[in-house]
Amino acid sequence: MSATPLSILLLYDCVYPESVGGVQHRNLEIARELGRRGHRVTIGGWTSHPRRLDARVRVISLPFATPIYGSNGKRSALASMRYALACLTLPLSQYDVIETANIPYIHLIPLAIRCFLFRRTLVVTWHEFWGEYWSRYVSPPQAWVYAAIERMVAHVGTRAVAVSRLTAERVQQERRGSEQVARIPCGLDLNRIRAATTGVVRSSNRLIYAGRLSVDKRLPLLIRAMGILKLLDPSIRLAIVGVGPDRADLEKLAVDASVSDCIEFAGSLQSADDVWREIARARIAVTASSREGFGMFPLEAMACGTPVVYCDSSDSALSEIIPVGRCGLMAQATPDSIASSIQELLKDASLWHLMSTNATTDVQRYQWENIAEQTEKVLYAALRAG
Repeated sequence: MSATPLSILLLYDCVYPESVGGVQHRNLEIARELGRRGHRVTIGGWTSHPRRLDARVRVISLPFATPIYGSNGKRSALASMRYALACLTLPLSQYDVIETANIPYIHLIPLAIRCFLFRRTLVVTWHEFWGEYWSRYVSPPQAWVYAAIERMVAHVGTRAVAVSRLTAERVQQERRGSEQVARIPCGLDLNRIRAATTGVVRSSNRLIYAGRLSVDKRLPLLIRAMGILKLLDPSIRLAIVGVGPDRADLEKLAVDASVSDCIEFAGSLQSADDVWREIARARIAVTASSREGFGMFPLEAMACGTPVVYCDSSDSALSEIIPVGRCGLMAQATPDSIASSIQELLKDASLWHLMSTNATTDVQRYQWENIAEQTEKVLYAALRAG
């Protein structure tokens, strides 16, 4: 138990398990671990099920709830504004320190003002810093506004944290002169993953992608790579696990590329255990993503002993998790290069086994208890600084 127990609020607009993204899951696991370390932890967000997870961890609901994503699959500006208003209702005097994700940005302004007025410590965890990427995500007028907001709120908070070195460096560049941005990665419950995947039989020709079906994931590259691989081995299969706005277009592309018979669109699975079992069944995990602030799917693949083929990108932190040639292979963002890297791992059994072993070794440092310990140190340091 920690010497001085804290009252901590972990804040995000949505809450696990009603929403199963990486930030929600991170908040849940860190809350549990910090609770075990003696702290009183509250998870705040939009949820229809306020509850107490155990004696030291509770979940509270914020007002003005609304769907986060619009019909285009992107975050809604209206939802972001309503979330910012919801932050005005928080009883901040009950907490020693408030930790919040940088997303969806605009909430940081009223939250920072109220933390200043109530003399409360605010820690902002950055999962991504988009910068110039805004111009590829929304129309020019919106991109300018959103990028300006992102730059402005980069200065908010007693302390800033980032989940990757890539994001830490980008935030630090904006926070010139401020204290160094701390790096605390996301984590995993390795015991649960091992329990869920015990007895799973791995296929010799099965590939898997798990994540959102959206443009930045560059899934058309994987589908076209399957066209090349199918010519070399008609038995090869790709499972695509996840939902998103691009599913219909991707299914059409699979038909047009004559690979619909070897690609399974599995949609959303019932639980994380089901996803892990699918990853453990696969020979290789594949992702062509152009933008990854961290990369939970590749990390989960490592925990399952499944080597990863991923694409090089200046906006991706995957090379921090998967050193080239150790736990996977890095391909260029072309169907030929992706297919070549996959084929290399499929054909070279000794290379596959080496990478599988390295993956299960390297992933040990990402256990949630280690992440919670790092978080605790940053929270105490922020309180001292405040």
